[in-house]
Amino acid sequence: MTKRKFDPALHLVVSLLRYLRSRDLKLSDAEKMIKSSIEWRRKMRPPTVTCETCLSHPGAHSFRMVGFDSYRRPVLYSSFNQASKLNVSAEDVNQHLIYTMENAIKTMVPGVYQWIIIFDCSGQHLAISLIYRSLHSFTTPNTNNAKPSSPYSYSGHALIFASSSKTSTPIG
Repeated sequence: MTKRKFDPALHLVVSLLRYLRSRDLKLSDAEKMIKSSIEWRRKMRPPTVTCETCLSHPGAHSFRMVGFDSYRRPVLYSSFNQASKLNVSAEDVNQHLIYTMENAIKTMVPGVYQWIIIFDCSGQHLAISLIYRSLHSFTTPNTNNAKPSSPYSYSGHALIFASSSKTSTPIG
């Protein structure tokens, strides 16, 4: 298999389409979102963010990258049970999320623009509907191919959040 080269023009087109789809193809809304994202990235400088807890206590957090799926998308895993036992500040959690997601992005091969997030709910007494409603705010029917009423899959004690788009194709 030959390694595909990164194509900045294609990356730009895919990114612009992603913003448009997430705003129901409303150009002015997508433009505001892009400007907001650029401003946030300038302010936060996510590629430079490190997580001190990860460096001093590897594996201490409940959210981590655990591998790749068959489409070469990064798979991220979060354990609500482990998270409830951690004593970390909101700022620490924020730094860790940025650090983990930026590192997941760095692992993406050309043509892969999404990831899979698995929320392990075992040991929790929260209603799945409450978790579903919380996660639903992060997606719209246009950002995934799932039915608007069920963009997640629930199996046993795991809630799986996946964005599936025709832009991700199997490698190989």
